[in-house]
Amino acid sequence: NITPDHIGPNEHPNFADYLHCKLQLMVNSRKCIINAMSDHFDEIYAAATTTTNPDSIYLFSSNDFENPNLKQPIDFRFQSVETDMVETKFKLFCASEKAKKLPIAGEYTLQMIGDFNEMNGTAAIIGAGLAGENHDQCAKGIRHVTIPGRMEALPSDGHGTVIVDYAHNKASMMALMSFMKKEFNNPKIIVVVGAPGDKGVSRRPGFSESLTAYADKAFLTTDDPGFEDPQDIAEEIDAGIDHTKVDVTIELDREKAIHDAIAMANKDDIVLICGKGADPFQKIRGVDTPYPTDIKVAERVINELEKDADKEN
Repeated sequence: NITPDHIGPNEHPNFADYLHCKLQLMVNSRKCIINAMSDHFDEIYAAATTTTNPDSIYLFSSNDFENPNLKQPIDFRFQSVETDMVETKFKLFCASEKAKKLPIAGEYTLQMIGDFNEMNGTAAIIGAGLAGENHDQCAKGIRHVTIPGRMEALPSDGHGTVIVDYAHNKASMMALMSFMKKEFNNPKIIVVVGAPGDKGVSRRPGFSESLTAYADKAFLTTDDPGFEDPQDIAEEIDAGIDHTKVDVTIELDREKAIHDAIAMANKDDIVLICGKGADPFQKIRGVDTPYPTDIKVAERVINELEKDADKEN
């Protein structure tokens, strides 16, 4: 997958440069696994074919994806079976003749929810299949995989479901929020997010657009401001948000922003704490300043709120 990211004064000067650098991954690979639903698919596939025989390039997509302009057959397709807040089940189909040579078709279960994680899981399974694994080995291998800070869900009594995730650009934010809207009956979505300083400047308008598209409430906060003023970063994101659709609060104290987001949530709401994942530092003016991590802050807030509720009862 390729989307604009890492574009700014200290990184890639523009998307064309970023795409060119990413495509070197394809140029330098003996076997390539490509998501046929990717933006810029034609360029990705062309880069792969410069050094790789088409027989060693494998395409995958969701089961319902159709692109009449696609000249190559899709080798593998995946289909969602069932999702809840704990895990997701999906099926993998071997569609082409060369795909059927890999014994990896069947049902899989992931502890990381989201259709975007089904995509990642599918790519990983194909890679494992090319390395000699079969369905049962792959299914066992990915069954209990978790990544600290990636789709970590915390249920609460009365304050909805809190999810900590590394979503850090427009594409990942849109994927995360659209999945929540679709799978959980259009819940109210409360988001805590900030943008880093000194890099990834292109993410800021992306945050504005994604929040406008899906969020009901946004807390704009601090996330590795570096040598920039976190207030200026938050105001830059805020300026691009449609305030007729999203209620915005700028709260630079990240722990307080997380507290206030969870405290205002009702039992059917979703609170998304985005960007930092399991990162235990805030990068401030060249110093890695210790930070307890989003998940620990969220756990503490939920415990405090539930204790207060017990006292009232």
